[in-house]
Amino acid sequence: MYYYTEFHGDANDLPIIKATPGFKGIALVDSDVYYPGGGGSNWYANQNNFYRKVRNFVIDITAMPIKSNTACIHWQVAQATSLQNIVMNMLVGDKTTGNKQQGIFMDNGSGGWMEDLIFNGGNIGFFSGNQQFTSRNLTFNNCNTAIFQNWNWVWAYKSLSINNCGIGIDMTQGGNVITTGSLIVQDGVFTNTQVGIMTTFSSNSTPVSAGSLVIDNVDFTGTMVAVQYPNGTVILPGGSKVAAWVQGRVYTAYEALEQVGNLTCYEPTANSSRIQQTVGAPPKPSVLLTPTGTFWERSKPQYEGVPVASFISAKSNGAVGDGVTDDTAALQALFNKATTNQIVYIDHGAYVVSSTIKIPKNIRITGEMWPMIMVSGNPGSAFLDQTHPQPVFR
Repeated sequence: MYYYTEFHGDANDLPIIKATPGFKGIALVDSDVYYPGGGGSNWYANQNNFYRKVRNFVIDITAMPIKSNTACIHWQVAQATSLQNIVMNMLVGDKTTGNKQQGIFMDNGSGGWMEDLIFNGGNIGFFSGNQQFTSRNLTFNNCNTAIFQNWNWVWAYKSLSINNCGIGIDMTQGGNVITTGSLIVQDGVFTNTQVGIMTTFSSNSTPVSAGSLVIDNVDFTGTMVAVQYPNGTVILPGGSKVAAWVQGRVYTAYEALEQVGNLTCYEPTANSSRIQQTVGAPPKPSVLLTPTGTFWERSKPQYEGVPVASFISAKSNGAVGDGVTDDTAALQALFNKATTNQIVYIDHGAYVVSSTIKIPKNIRITGEMWPMIMVSGNPGSAFLDQTHPQPVFR
């Protein structure tokens, strides 16, 4: 994948990308190609590998040998990236078969988004390593390990569904020197899984704040063990729904009295300790919750049920998008005439605007692969006076 590229499949009929038995490569979709010869050099620096999107595909490596160390997707990305609505099919086989297939191999990067992903089979569904990431609605079926958390700073896993797996989340990398910063596991369900989460966090593990884990409203009814050490010691039994459980470094803040010369001062200070325990569930506004008590969520809209005739194009309605022409009036007229059953479609391009564009309520707008809205610096533009800033969109 090159900069500013998106792979879009048909959301109503997912196309299949299938590896041949003799396929050679790190993955069928590669977001950051390694140069040959080793050394670890890539096409792009992982922390600024921006502007990637893959959605609406089935990616299948089941025709390959089970011992092939190949992934469906190599996703070494940073900001402005997303994976959505992808099914990854791998061979099912436990470790005695030498299964090495992976769904996503993510070795590095700096944050992004993924949702509505299904991982079927494989040794590791998701080999996960990135600075910070947000994900929701990830489903794992028959993986030896659903998620292997190689490293991170912080990762949010919302609405995990882990079914018939050996290990749900393995965050033991580094052993006593933990490479995982922190995980938030929220509104998940573990079913027929041997171990929910494997950890090496302890009173003497390092770094002192690494290995933090927040479990928020997660159903471990379908697993015997919720949290466990690699040696088999159970930290948190399974068999129930866990409202709130935390492992990590906890701080208690207070004010301490100190005499400085003839002044009596109160200075903020804090005590810290390490815990692995059930805690009081945080209050949650009822208006944000579903009837089952999970936080309300939705997928990014793809408009797959909307007929083509409902889309109204900016370029078909007078906008030019060439980075030179002032498109303010054309865009404003387009938004003004859009009805609630239409979708304003901003074609790929660069649209110059010289005054605030007012967006009516109850209309929908989508862009074609990051169209650019450019604020005009020409004479007469409403955006020239820095002492009276104006919004581009209201």
